[in-house]
Amino acid sequence: MIVWGWGKKVINLGFAKTEYCPTCEKNRDFHISLIYRYFAIFWITIASWGAKYYYHCNICDRGIEINKKEVSHALTKNPIPWFHRYGWLAIVGVIALVAILATTLTSDNISMKGQVIYTNGNPAHDCAVYIFKGNEIESYAATGVDSKGSYSFKNLPSGSYDIYVISDTAAASNTPYFTGAPDAVAYVYAGETTIVPTISYDYSP
Repeated sequence: MIVWGWGKKVINLGFAKTEYCPTCEKNRDFHISLIYRYFAIFWITIASWGAKYYYHCNICDRGIEINKKEVSHALTKNPIPWFHRYGWLAIVGVIALVAILATTLTSDNISMKGQVIYTNGNPAHDCAVYIFKGNEIESYAATGVDSKGSYSFKNLPSGSYDIYVISDTAAASNTPYFTGAPDAVAYVYAGETTIVPTISYDYSP
């Protein structure tokens, strides 16, 4: 449940001068105060409007509204707190950040993807894709292809990868054997998805 509301805020800007107050019927200290309205969510003010300045008796509060220009020379900064003026921007920023994080956390975080096709142009379906990071032969990842010959790898470290396509039969062996040049080479950048050019596979089932 979202708790929200609005109200009025008074900021006493300090002493102006001493003069006769017709209400109190004696000399009083007169102050200048700023009054504005605000909107809050969960008791946190995020927006304000309707700012007015008043010159008033500090005892009975009777006085008159004055123009901002009459006090601007004495103001070194806007007396309304920044968050009371632009807090809504922070709220929008938080919402946007949460949305981005949610998208990132729920996304596939795909680092590399591509497609394998037979030499006749049809999608390959009986093969596996192996990738090796640089010359690290012992460090590899493997995946199958779907009915469209597509494959993907997630959460890969940045670096260059050699890509090999082998048959399901070879992939099923405990020690699949790789010879010759890789079928493709791709470089992965952190946080990005590398699209590998289509690999033509000459194995015919």
